[in-house]
Amino acid sequence: MTKSVTAWHIFLHSINMLRRNRTEVLKIFAAPALLAVFLVVVVFWRFELETIFQIYSGNGARATGKIFILFFLVVLCSLILIWPVIVWHRFILLEIPVGWVNRVEISGIFRYFFYYIGILILVTVPSLILRYAFAAVGSGLVFSLDGFFDLAISSIIAWLSYRLTPVLPGIALGLEGNGLGAAWKATQPGAMVLFFLAIIFAIFGLIEVGIALMIPEYGYLFLNMAITVVLFFVQISVATTIYGVYVEKREI
Repeated sequence: MTKSVTAWHIFLHSINMLRRNRTEVLKIFAAPALLAVFLVVVVFWRFELETIFQIYSGNGARATGKIFILFFLVVLCSLILIWPVIVWHRFILLEIPVGWVNRVEISGIFRYFFYYIGILILVTVPSLILRYAFAAVGSGLVFSLDGFFDLAISSIIAWLSYRLTPVLPGIALGLEGNGLGAAWKATQPGAMVLFFLAIIFAIFGLIEVGIALMIPEYGYLFLNMAITVVLFFVQISVATTIYGVYVEKREI
């Protein structure tokens, strides 16, 4: 029953789901990830990082065409990586067998992408308002509350995302009547649970920042890349778990 589910249950279940299905994870994500990496390497090899240097040197206007290509690359890679994410949702929720190359509907990929962008916009606007408000309050205090503010804002952003995230697995399953309003309503019973789940991830984020202050910059670069990859998989698994618990009423 969803009433007995805790944030820690969702967190552990999401990680265990990845661990139990690690072979399937490899099959689902290997080909799309290699394709995305190949495209990135080709584009950056072609540009020889010239565009990035021009941007940092204040000559971005001279690199407008290349900036557009880089933007297109980001969108294309995002669409490519949504492909295996949809396959993962369908594998877990519908138990559809997977292989090294899995078919999905192109329309589903684009719909997933646009809804994802919509969620980003919806959570970014209030987070910016809160950040400016907290900055104004903090500027009048003798001691710094930056750490507390960062934890609060990160938690709110994650909470809003979790409340809306069921729309994404719903798109992967091709369900009708699946929208942001339906997702918000479905997660209403677990609003506090999802808020504590958001706090868990926000705390891990603060720990990452603390580690970054204690290691060399180049070491943090690799650490940050590794953490980003791990969080990518964990958050996908969390979204699938939230959908299963609050939309399909599954037990975990």
